Amino acid sequence: MLRGLYSVTICMALLTFACNPSTDTSYDLKFSAKDFTPHNDQVLEVAIVRKSTGAILKKDKTVVRDGAFSFSFPGVLKAGEAYFVDYYADFNENGTCDAPQTDHTWRVRIPTVDGDVDFVDTHHMGFTDVCSSFTGEGGEEDTDTTTVTLVGTLAVDTSLAPTSGISPGALLSGSTVFIEGFPDVDAESRSDGTFRLQIPVPTKQAGGTLHAVMWHTVHSDGNEFKWDANITRIGKREAFAVPSSVSSQTVSLGKVFLSYTKRVFFTLREETTNDPVDLCWVQFPDYKFQLFFNNIGSGLYRVDYLPPGDYTMKLDCLGTEKLVPFTVSASTSYTDTQDLGTVYIRGDGSTYGHLH
Repeated sequence: MLRGLYSVTICMALLTFACNPSTDTSYDLKFSAKDFTPHNDQVLEVAIVRKSTGAILKKDKTVVRDGAFSFSFPGVLKAGEAYFVDYYADFNENGTCDAPQTDHTWRVRIPTVDGDVDFVDTHHMGFTDVCSSFTGEGGEEDTDTTTVTLVGTLAVDTSLAPTSGISPGALLSGSTVFIEGFPDVDAESRSDGTFRLQIPVPTKQAGGTLHAVMWHTVHSDGNEFKWDANITRIGKREAFAVPSSVSSQTVSLGKVFLSYTKRVFFTLREETTNDPVDLCWVQFPDYKFQLFFNNIGSGLYRVDYLPPGDYTMKLDCLGTEKLVPFTVSASTSYTDTQDLGTVYIRGDGSTYGHLH
């Protein structure tokens, strides 16, 4: 969902624009915000990120006063490029960026520009974990990239029990494919199950490993916006090697068979009292996106929907972060659930217990 007001020299739906033609290839960015009263007197830091390369171009910080702040970055934008404006309020006042909701973190998406940009954001709770934008000094121009073209064919796993919209072995049309760490670039599979996805990978990641995430959803009641147990979802998370060359490369995953995902449950309790713990934020740092989860109450949590595989879950309990590894077993039915067990939170914030 887009929030705030834009003023740029291109026209798009849902945004308000005022054109300011220029013959220069560099443009100015002005960024301000209002209704940030909950963060008065807190430090707020911003980073300007080039979308195509992930380069951190500029950083700056200020203190929120009277519910407002503003930044100006002359000449930071280039014609024909898109950008992210990542920023966070140091809610716990420890001097660093911590994942939400320990700190409050946001991302503004600036579409391809051809002029100056003047953006006004309004305080909201739609957080995005952008802390990776604040780990370096900024100002680096990492413009060399490996253009990886990922191709493959998606099909239903032949061992799955059929259900509405799912036939074992069938090719999948309209499935979503994206790469962890590149959530704003995705593709859909065609009628023959094939997909083609191009991503600009920074050279520092060449020769490494990335993970492709593939999802297919069947809305059994015909309502694509209804997110509940009536939705059949199959998926696959598959690793692939990034070519070491900086030239364009094609990587084929071949035929990928998607399996049913599971709803997984786990319980959090305090070690000495055995009382349920209901104030934890659940994240999956390896996934680079926020999975849908519910705090059901009485220490019980539910995460939707996970394909089979190994995961590392990050629990943020009142500012104390802990990583908990676990494995999701293969599923044979779209109604399958898995109880991961109980994790006990010690008084010093550490955890013990086993999720299986």
